[in-house]
Amino acid sequence: MNVKIRSIEIDKAITTFVAINLDDGSIVGKCSLKIRGNKTLRYQDAEVIRRCRGNGIYKKLFLAREKFIKRNKLDNYRIESYCKKSTLNLFLKYGFTIKEELFLVKKLTSKKKILKVA
Repeated sequence: MNVKIRSIEIDKAITTFVAINLDDGSIVGKCSLKIRGNKTLRYQDAEVIRRCRGNGIYKKLFLAREKFIKRNKLDNYRIESYCKKSTLNLFLKYGFTIKEELFLVKKLTSKKKILKVA
């Protein structure tokens, strides 16, 4: 898949990167970078459309954030991110270390009454 990465400055603190399929102009992935206080950057909101996964799009988005940091002289900032197991090796390859393990939790709500336990 032929993809181009574009960056969009949402405001002074958030930049979003979008992956555009050059064949049809559709957006097939995105991620963001947030500049926080105390010289900290946060990688966030990464997603690649399911049918487009496995084509290196996530890696291109990841590298676009890395280039943005260098180009804007933010490479003395600490970078924080949460990632899934499927992307962990990419983070480790680029110098990240595992600080803690997180758990995905879900709560399904329905219109049925939930029994209260006394």
